This record gives sequence, C-alpha cells and structure tokens, in this order.
Amino acid sequence: MEQLRGKKFVILLHERAGIIKPDFTLHLLIKEWRARGVEIIILHGTNRFVEADAVILHINLTVVPEAYLRFAKRYPVAINGKVTDISKRRVSANLIDPHDDYDGPVIVKTNLNHGGAPELNVATLSSPIGRLKRLAKKSLPLRWSGYLAPEHYRIHETKSDLADWIWKDPRLVVEKFLPELVDKYYCLRQWRFFGDQGSNDLALSKYPIVKHTEVIKYGPVADIPEELFTIRRQMNFDFGKFDYAIVDGKAILFDANHAPGYSTGIGLEQAKANAAIMAKGITAFVS
Repeated sequence: MEQLRGKKFVILLHERAGIIKPDFTLHLLIKEWRARGVEIIILHGTNRFVEADAVILHINLTVVPEAYLRFAKRYPVAINGKVTDISKRRVSANLIDPHDDYDGPVIVKTNLNHGGAPELNVATLSSPIGRLKRLAKKSLPLRWSGYLAPEHYRIHETKSDLADWIWKDPRLVVEKFLPELVDKYYCLRQWRFFGDQGSNDLALSKYPIVKHTEVIKYGPVADIPEELFTIRRQMNFDFGKFDYAIVDGKAILFDANHAPGYSTGIGLEQAKANAAIMAKGITAFVS
C-alpha cells in the first residue's frame, strides 16, 4: 500500500456524532492508513469542505440524510456515497404480513437498523436532558417506544402468536425465523469488506440471537455466497458488514451495515487482522 503515502481521506460523520469509537471497524482502518502515511481528516456535518482524494461516509443511521449524500458528491471518490437505506424493509427478503401463506417461526425486529439505537443516540445524546429521555425511552414497553435492542428481538412459534398491534406498527417488521444450525449451535456468518478486500467469519452460539457475550466459537470460513455479491452491488456498498446464514444452500441476509463494528464474538486481535486485510481495499478507489 505504498501508493497511499501522501493521500488525504476525509471521514464524514453525522453532525451530532461523537468520536469514532474503538469498537467500530473504521477506527482500526484509520490506524492502518495513518501508519502508511495517509492524512485523515474527520468532519462532523457538511458545513466545512476540505479537499481530499476521497471521502468515506460513516453516517451511523438507517437512512442517510440527502444533505450528506450531496456533500459527498463534491469529492473525486465517495466511498459508500450511494448507500442510502439499510432498513429491514430494504435489506430482508423474508419479511411477511398477516396474510402470507407462512406458518413457521417468526422473529419481530425494528425496521430501523440495530433496534433504532443509532437514531435514538443522535436524537438524544447532545444534552443531559436528551440522555435522560434516551434512558426513559429504553425503559418503556415496545408498544410505546418502538425501541427494541437486537438481543431482545422476539421469536414466536407462529405468526398467529403476534398481537394485532405489532402488524400495524410501522416501526416493526415480522420476518421468517430461518436459523442455520451446526451440531445444535446457531450460526451467524459475517462478511466484512472494503473495496475488493475483506474477511468472512462464522460465530457459533447456543442461543438463537447470537450475541458476542455468548459466542462459543468464532473463526474464518471460506466461500462467500455469490448472491451476497449481487446484493452488495444492488445496494451500492463499498464498505460494510453483512450478517447472514446459509439455510438449505441459500444465503439468508439478516443485516447490512455501512458503519460496522466488530463485537459479535470477535476479539481485538482478530479484528485487527481483519482490518489489516480490509485496509488494502482502499487502493481500488485511490490508486
């Protein structure tokens, strides 16, 4: 990556975002690029333009505001400059409604990414009163708050178990529950990528909602399904993470994230190794 020396990248964050936290993949990528002589400029919001070789959008929201997409077009290269919407209604091919001819297990999720936490953070973390509102909303019942942390997504034996109000709440979606099982363990596969570089890992857990605190095994696997490359092209992803499973030989995409972290089962050393590979993908854009 010697050709990167002397390049300048702008990282574009939401105007209310704080620092890029250490558990974001981009935090590790920035360390890799700076070690190779890249100048990194971090901008909060669109009020100031700084010339650079490329801009990387890191707007940690489900739907990227149009102002940020327009701003990114001012740069020679806009990485993730066309990723606009990662809502469950945009990502999932397995959502159902009350009238669908499906009577298997279902899972109730928020349409917003990551339970709606990013939107809640942006709306409330800018003041002490906002932080109190955030805590209050997280403690309210789902029917009132519309907030549901991913580890609390609800699995039901059949859609007939669901209350009528769930189907009518636009903040929620109902998805077929299609787990991948290996030796009675639930699987979560994670493809992280930047440009033409990336990593593909598998987490195993005893629990159907795979959380990093309960992963019993995590490690690399080969063969990223071809249909995921197709979805990535359709959604215009340059950088991100896809959570998926393989059921009956078919890839089932659960989540697509354009501001990915690395907490699910992955240790810091493995995260650093993955980031070292992903960082090389920037050369596809600014060689």
